[in-house]
Amino acid sequence: MYQRIILILSFLCFGSYAEVIIPSAPQGMTSRMKEFMRGFFTYYRLPFPAQIVSCYNEKGIKAFFDLLEVSYQLGQDLLEGDTELYRSMFETFEDLYEDVTPFYLCQWQTEDWKGFLMHVNPNFTMANQDAIYLQFMSKFMKLYTEGQLVEWSILLDHTQKELLVGDFFKAGFEYASAYNKSGLFLNDTMLEYLKLEAFDMGFIMAMGFSYDDSSIFCYSQETAEPSIEWFYHLAKAITEADIDNITNTTEDFFKSTSSQVKSQLPEHVGVCLASVPGTKKFAEKFALDPQVPVFPYALTYFSKKRPEPYYNSMTYIWEKFDDWDYLNAGIAFGDLLKKVLSDYAYRAR
Repeated sequence: MYQRIILILSFLCFGSYAEVIIPSAPQGMTSRMKEFMRGFFTYYRLPFPAQIVSCYNEKGIKAFFDLLEVSYQLGQDLLEGDTELYRSMFETFEDLYEDVTPFYLCQWQTEDWKGFLMHVNPNFTMANQDAIYLQFMSKFMKLYTEGQLVEWSILLDHTQKELLVGDFFKAGFEYASAYNKSGLFLNDTMLEYLKLEAFDMGFIMAMGFSYDDSSIFCYSQETAEPSIEWFYHLAKAITEADIDNITNTTEDFFKSTSSQVKSQLPEHVGVCLASVPGTKKFAEKFALDPQVPVFPYALTYFSKKRPEPYYNSMTYIWEKFDDWDYLNAGIAFGDLLKKVLSDYAYRAR
């Protein structure tokens, strides 16, 4: 998905770490990275970043460019609506990111990169390192809702074409223009909103919906927290319960915690949620009456009839919450809900 492209554009960013020492790369590989970074910094009218280039050896440079290529392909899959292919490629992306992380850590320490951050945004702050992923999700949604996603994709396409012909300076310059377009510089004041944004993107991905169907447009920074807390507390309660008692735990959740969380939401949020395209598509997908709250009954029924998959799914969701991986928590919840509502619909027949 495009937020993964944003990760690539953005993992050049942020952080304060202990010193990382990287062996040098062969001259041929180094020259590629030099030209790429020279193009990137030229776009911003900044001097050549010698310190950043020294952070990369041959393995790091290869992983850096491989990651750009994979993220480009993932973005194309998303534009074409091929989310299943995206999900199957996720492991490849994760492996590459793991390979390149030590080199990013070194880059983040350099005065070159600190100077770049000060140049693009003197007021930039990042208090919570774990929130980086969520920051990117927010910028992806901003590009999408402002109708700039395709334009941004074209810039990434230019980057890829320059890499293919071996013009690393132009590739770096185009990459910088895409980076600049995304505006990946904000602070940590929107964390709860960003969590819900990432979770909802995962959910609509699991459902096979489009981004126009997202419910995130109904929320503000102030109203997002109760909703993400609802999912958080449900997953936590089931994970901490004995598997033989998860039906009672589910019932108790809806009698107490669920009601308390919902009471914090303004009425206008509920009105908005009832009218968004995703809610209508969701109701149609499972033949539901959107005015009737089925979740308490459907989840309770599923927990009683299929306790093990219910418990395992909720445990996985909780683990993803704990890792700040709200996207995959949303995907997992969507996958679980499809099973829950399919069973519930069969029971209703």
